[in-house]
Amino acid sequence: MGSLRRQPPGGAAASGVAVAALGIPHLHSLRRNWHRRADLRRLLRRRLRRALRILLSDPLAPEPRVGPRPRPALRHARDFGDPASWEAYDAGGTSGLNTVCYYGAAFDGRYVVFTPRDDSKGYHSRVLRCDTLGEFKDPASWDAHEVDLPVSGQGVASDGRFLYFCPGYESVPGEPMDEDRHSGRVLRMDTGGDFHAPSTYRVFDTSVLSPEAVCFDGGAFDGRFIYLIPLIHGVVARHDPGGDFEDPESWETFDARPLGMKLNVGAVFDGRYLYFCAYGHSRMVRYDTRATFSEQDSWESYDAAGTSGLDTGGFDGGFFDGRFVYFCPWTRQAPEGESVYHSNFLRYDTAAAFDEPASWSGL
Repeated sequence: MGSLRRQPPGGAAASGVAVAALGIPHLHSLRRNWHRRADLRRLLRRRLRRALRILLSDPLAPEPRVGPRPRPALRHARDFGDPASWEAYDAGGTSGLNTVCYYGAAFDGRYVVFTPRDDSKGYHSRVLRCDTLGEFKDPASWDAHEVDLPVSGQGVASDGRFLYFCPGYESVPGEPMDEDRHSGRVLRMDTGGDFHAPSTYRVFDTSVLSPEAVCFDGGAFDGRFIYLIPLIHGVVARHDPGGDFEDPESWETFDARPLGMKLNVGAVFDGRYLYFCAYGHSRMVRYDTRATFSEQDSWESYDAAGTSGLDTGGFDGGFFDGRFVYFCPWTRQAPEGESVYHSNFLRYDTAAAFDEPASWSGL
């Protein structure tokens, strides 16, 4: 999920910068007192609510403009339930390309960039973007570029300048599309470059780090490092954007399977810890980004099955509200004859111990 200016190591996320500009100049000092000062917690919540109201009333920018303001894209008006608040556009055929089936998106400060996945015949890399300064339904607001990489993008992460498309599967032109070939070919796009210039796009294959550092689903940025979230193999890949993207020395991996890590889809960052969203099971894993990546003690795991008497096993992404991490329900290990899908949210209180059952609740 503001400005995408590059943050310094350990710096605040872009969303934190946006909130500070709307009346929370002492956010970091509030965080330092989070566990001791209930009055500050209440103040922070009030200010966050006020900031969100301002953002929802004018999501483009707080600065004054001269003349008419361009209509923003992909938004709803104040009445969420009013159909007139929503718009739709068929972006198929943009720039003469087969621009179908996308998996996630990112915002670079002006453009919404969509992550390419497949066209039903094979995996593709036709990057699609929408100019939010144009009319949403105007074809001139849309553009696409063919990178010609037969890899499924599964989520995208941003470090403030570059977009990293997380690789999942790979197809062979002319052969049936399947999920047998796991890919580690990470596509990086320079949002400051010419959208159609070949130099804007670079590729690194994480399989050179480990044969099992492949097939990811989602990415994250902690202010310094980019993380690729393992869908299948439990091997997390991390990149230092301060190094050369194509140099293996700027990458490292960690095998989290001894912690019980299984399938994951997405991750949540709370400002210190990175939480992996368990997919189809209940083993929750987190990493302390202030600790050494390669050390086992920097990682923790907890089995959240049966939290609050609910079936809390299997999620697809999550979010952080300033104190609690929420995991979004998706699939579970269902009893025979029951649906594998569920609607039980799992919530963790970041002010409490990770391995303490009282820190967790089901909703």
